[in-house]
Amino acid sequence: MIRLEDAVPAIALLLGATEHATPLVHFLRSEWRGKVVSRDHWAMLLAFVRKVSGPPAFIGYSAEDAWPSLIDEYVEHVKESAAAASS
Repeated sequence: MIRLEDAVPAIALLLGATEHATPLVHFLRSEWRGKVVSRDHWAMLLAFVRKVSGPPAFIGYSAEDAWPSLIDEYVEHVKESAAAASS
C-alpha cells in the first residue's frame, strides 16, 4: 500500500494529459482523504484509463465490472457532482 500523499503525484505523472488526470487527482485529494492506494488500485488504474473515456460520459465503464472501490467511488463522485451542478 502507498500513502495517499505519495501516490497522488505518481498518479498525476502516470496519467499525464489524459482526460482523467485532473478529475481523478481532485477526487483523491478531496474525497479519498486519509486512505491509501492499494496494489489493486495501481494494477487497475491504467487499465481503467485506457478502457474508459473521461468524464462526464465514462463510456466503457460499468458498475457491474470488477473495478476497485477507488475507481467506482471516483466515477460515482464525478457523476454526482455533475448532476448537482446541472440542478
